[in-house]
Amino acid sequence: MEITKPNQAFINKIIKHYLRYDKDNPFIFVSAILAFLGITAGVMVLMLAMGIMNGTQQEFQKRLFVMNYPITLLSLDGQLDDKFINNMQTSFPNLKFSPYYTTQVISKSESNVNGSILYGVDFAKESKINEVFAKANKHPTIQSPFKVIAGAGLLTELNIKAGEKMTLYFSETQAVGFATMPLQKRFMVANSFDSGLKAYDKAILYTTLEAFQKVLKKDVGHYDGVHIFSAQPMVDIEKLKQFVIQNGMGEKMMLEG
Repeated sequence: MEITKPNQAFINKIIKHYLRYDKDNPFIFVSAILAFLGITAGVMVLMLAMGIMNGTQQEFQKRLFVMNYPITLLSLDGQLDDKFINNMQTSFPNLKFSPYYTTQVISKSESNVNGSILYGVDFAKESKINEVFAKANKHPTIQSPFKVIAGAGLLTELNIKAGEKMTLYFSETQAVGFATMPLQKRFMVANSFDSGLKAYDKAILYTTLEAFQKVLKKDVGHYDGVHIFSAQPMVDIEKLKQFVIQNGMGEKMMLEG
């Protein structure tokens, strides 16, 4: 479609007609100039405000997109394993996959407690799809599998710093004498992340796959779900749904995005 160029001669004629100096009525000329400048300033401010709002909205969407993940594959019966993930990776080489475990925990330090969601991930794979996590894991110093990367907001509430320990209480129980008590484990805080979304920073914790396998007796090579990065999630999620159905897992797995 051809874009029509403005009639410059007509524009110049209108401007000269309405902004010409009138010796008999100089006040009208001054008023016209002020009105013209006022409208110009108003339009410029409006354009600037719209630009700022658009940039803010895009930044918010970007942060929300990163922490929510473009696509998530959930296992409904524990049959999501390395073999299935490798088949997906082969069929969709343009996507990035990060398998995970998840559970709800209560994080505690001294008298401070907070409910959180704990993810067990492969730190290297998670760093490839989550830039917020990658920044926090940029210079790892703790080699123990019992380490966590927590939101900066959570650490502030619990009054904990990197290098210190926090206690996590799991929903699973353990036998103690003739009674039972919630399973608990102390983790070293490796670092903190700041997503810019306070609700996420206070609620999410990351630890290793090995920690889940040892503490919660998770089967090695079987996962609760997979975080998936896609540049075109709306298109790829439909392809993944077909892949899951074709492999006979339509009722055993669910895709979210």
